[in-house]
Amino acid sequence: MNFILGVGAQRCGTTWLADYLVDHPQVFMTPHKELHVFDAMFAPELSGYSREKRFGELRFWLDKLLAGKSCSVNDLALAIEKYELSLSENAYLSYFQKYVREEHKAIGEITPSYSLIPQRGFLFIRNFLLKAGLTPKVIFIMRDPVERLFSQLRFNQRRGVASVKDAYGSALSSPRITMRTRYDQTITNLRNEFKEDELLFLFYEELFSDQSIKTVCQFLGIDFRPADFSRHVNASPDVGRIDPTFERAARNHLNVVYDFCADQFGQLRIRDLWKCY
Repeated sequence: MNFILGVGAQRCGTTWLADYLVDHPQVFMTPHKELHVFDAMFAPELSGYSREKRFGELRFWLDKLLAGKSCSVNDLALAIEKYELSLSENAYLSYFQKYVREEHKAIGEITPSYSLIPQRGFLFIRNFLLKAGLTPKVIFIMRDPVERLFSQLRFNQRRGVASVKDAYGSALSSPRITMRTRYDQTITNLRNEFKEDELLFLFYEELFSDQSIKTVCQFLGIDFRPADFSRHVNASPDVGRIDPTFERAARNHLNVVYDFCADQFGQLRIRDLWKCY
């Protein structure tokens, strides 16, 4: 059985891809994206997720219930499930075993924060999956680094974290933001622990095409099904163009990423896909 491990990157079309795979009859994907199991184990400071956070989410709903306030049964059940998943890797495995069916050729999940996991974490994950009789199938999607960074700032504004304008001054000094764009580190860590036929690297700029979806399906060993490219999910708000000063600073800050990707995937391809290259 192939196990899909989507490791990001954030703001690179992972929600759209997850929705496509959820609807595929030969795949079981978690109905709620982003389990945050392995980043909580290996990169809690960068991802912001931990077992304690999951317990806090569960306690929030339990406190509402105990206080006699309106409490969503679905939200409470989801909080319980996510907390149980955080307790051990065995709980994680049991979760998938509960839902797998004979018609499934691939199972898995996508959590973009897994891109923050260090090499030792990927070593653990691969060994864990192989021991469980699962074949790792890792998918990592990249996007023009400056564009990805700007999209994250817009997304944070939508969530009420900080306005884009206010975030310009501190974004490049925040590892929680910039490390999600260090494709060079993620790819190196992945290649050091996984075999090449267990890895699929994609580009956001090419994702929404039949050819890319055919590539994904072939990689996962599932039948190709046409995708709905007109559907937009999790879109960031329109806040106008990126500030030119910030764009130049971000480009310089992420120069190592552009150079790495040009070396790995071809300078002409990167120049064609990423306007900030």
